[in-house]
Amino acid sequence: MRPAFLAPLALLMLAGPALRAGEAATLRSFGILVGPEVRLGDLFDGIGAAGAQVLGPGPEPGQSITVPAAQAAAIAAQFGIDWHPRSPEDEAVLERPGRPLRRAEVEGPLHAALAAAGAPGRFRIVLPDFSPPEVPPGVAVDARVKELDYDPGSGQFSSVIQVLASGMDPLELPLAGRAEETLRVLVASHVLMPGTVIVPGDLGAMDVPASAIVEAVATSPAQADGMEAHNVIAAGDPIPLADLVPPPLVERGQPVMVALTMPGLALSEQGRALDTGTAGEEIRVLNPVSRAVLEGTVSGPGQVRVAVGSLPLAMPARGRAPGYSEYAVQ
Repeated sequence: MRPAFLAPLALLMLAGPALRAGEAATLRSFGILVGPEVRLGDLFDGIGAAGAQVLGPGPEPGQSITVPAAQAAAIAAQFGIDWHPRSPEDEAVLERPGRPLRRAEVEGPLHAALAAAGAPGRFRIVLPDFSPPEVPPGVAVDARVKELDYDPGSGQFSSVIQVLASGMDPLELPLAGRAEETLRVLVASHVLMPGTVIVPGDLGAMDVPASAIVEAVATSPAQADGMEAHNVIAAGDPIPLADLVPPPLVERGQPVMVALTMPGLALSEQGRALDTGTAGEEIRVLNPVSRAVLEGTVSGPGQVRVAVGSLPLAMPARGRAPGYSEYAVQ
């Protein structure tokens, strides 16, 4: 139900001397107000310069008023407008545009006030019952925290926000909610399948409630860049550290360079990996010449280092001591 026109006729009588348009006018059944005041031209068409006459305050942004036939006739008579109602149902509806106050417009100053009151270093504001009032469109809004009561233990707060904007009376908006601690974590920018070696383009960042983190997750690119996903990580999900493994530097069955170093001597020859291994991991290597199986440490991509004095793990039935087909004296 639309509210009736609130300005009493007695106030309209004080608006100024009678203005005569000099020709018949028509009542505007619907009009959009461009400011906080109602003018004669908002009610009547065909009255020329008389339309600029201010009648009184209009409705609040986002609301409307209704001027019934009797009141419109009284206004017309007061200002010498040639208009008479044709029916008791004649009326004018005047609407003032508005827009909802945006959460960001109140959360900004509220965030600063909560931080000053002892909220966690990183937090988000939860407003479960935020019902935004209407404000004039196209104008800057100045929101200020007038009152704040904050409980650091629970994070709960109550506040009063003063909202100021051109073309409207100051508004005091009560807000209650909580400051919820958050953690900036890395998330997958798309689905990461097992075996994916993570690069910077696979990563994004997101603030999530600290209470929602139940396992250790990556919080810096250095923890994930170059690591391999062990399980499927869905797009937008935090990246568990337990799901990150170093990528293998040696694959099973891959030809590798086997190196043995000792003071003054470095020996190397081709071998074949019998295991998959990451940096620093012990794997078995087959000497293709002697068919002996050695154990060494993965030292780089396709490289295995054998310790001085290590013995073969296995020898062929007609085995021969493992040799090195290539060597260099340091």
